[in-house]
Amino acid sequence: MSTSIVLQRVFESTFVDRMSIVKERFSKKYRHPSLDSKLTLKRLNAEARCMTKARKLGVSTPVLYDVDPILNT
Repeated sequence: MSTSIVLQRVFESTFVDRMSIVKERFSKKYRHPSLDSKLTLKRLNAEARCMTKARKLGVSTPVLYDVDPILNT
């Protein structure tokens, strides 16, 4: 039996008239709110940095159009 935990929500959208995907991270209710917001922001920024560095090194990655730290998207 396989169990999985949903860690983010993914939606189709448009950004500047282009089809895009929005990935939203949501808060974990089992963590203290201030810790959760700090961890989420750190991980969001780390993911964006890693994707940007990988793309510059020639790795095929999705293009980042925008990172919104307030909405965690």
